[in-house]
Amino acid sequence: MERVKRYERMKQDFTATDGQIIGLEGKLRDLNAEYEPLADEVLKLEILEDPRAEKRKKELQEMRERRPELKNEVEEAKKKRQIMVGILNEYRDAARDEINGHYMKLFEERIKVFAKKLKEAEELEAELVKFRKEARLALRKRIDASESLCKIPTWPEVLLPAMKNGQMGETRQFVKFLASNTNIKID
Repeated sequence: MERVKRYERMKQDFTATDGQIIGLEGKLRDLNAEYEPLADEVLKLEILEDPRAEKRKKELQEMRERRPELKNEVEEAKKKRQIMVGILNEYRDAARDEINGHYMKLFEERIKVFAKKLKEAEELEAELVKFRKEARLALRKRIDASESLCKIPTWPEVLLPAMKNGQMGETRQFVKFLASNTNIKID
């Protein structure tokens, strides 16, 4: 299932990109929060002609340069994320089709066997019902015995509903339903 794996990899990349955006935005927020106090401190140190003023001024300059770079990194990551959304949707559709195709193939193979066995079971049940009816009839007509003496038990028919006026049996209805809803040719 290569398409599913490709989707999963892209989903991981997408999640990582989200994390990267959050991290970059956090850094930018921190940088902005530090900038104003540092600018004030540099001014104060310059006024006081403190020797540390040059070092702090350099830090302030680095911060000024870093802010636009960080903003650009955030914007690029957001653009990347936006593009990934479209790709991720395409990959999801392809993965969905691959999964459906894989499991539909397995389903088709087994449903044919299932439908065949259902039909066989229905035929066997019909035979059992026929034997029961014949045994009762033979008891009554051939030896004048009561039908209640028949050793073949009566049971609620499982697959053979009371079919009157050419009604379709439950098994046949089920098989017909499967064939019409799945486009599977069931013999």
